[in-house]
Amino acid sequence: MNNDETNHDTVTRYGITYIDQDGFRILAHPHYATHLRDTKEEAEKLLALVKENNSESSLNMYAEGNPDSLEVRPVKAWRGTGDPAQTLFDN
Repeated sequence: MNNDETNHDTVTRYGITYIDQDGFRILAHPHYATHLRDTKEEAEKLLALVKENNSESSLNMYAEGNPDSLEVRPVKAWRGTGDPAQTLFDN
C-alpha cells in the first residue's frame, strides 16, 4: 500500500468508480479492502477485465446505467485493514 503523507491513519489504494444516478462518483464495489488495488496499474487492469468480460447490459447494471463513467481513482484506505476510508469522490 502506498503511504498517504497527509494522514498517517490512511494509505492510498486504487478502486473502480462510476457516477451514480444522483450524480455522485462512488466506488463500484462493496467497501472492502479486497476490491481495492495497491497500484493504479493493477486497478486499470481490473477495470479492463470488467469491461472485456461483461455484456453491455451487465455493465449498465454494474454502473447504474452509466458505464461510460467507469474509471479508476485513488482511494484513501485505512492503514491496517485496507478498507476504504472514503466512498465519495470529486467528479
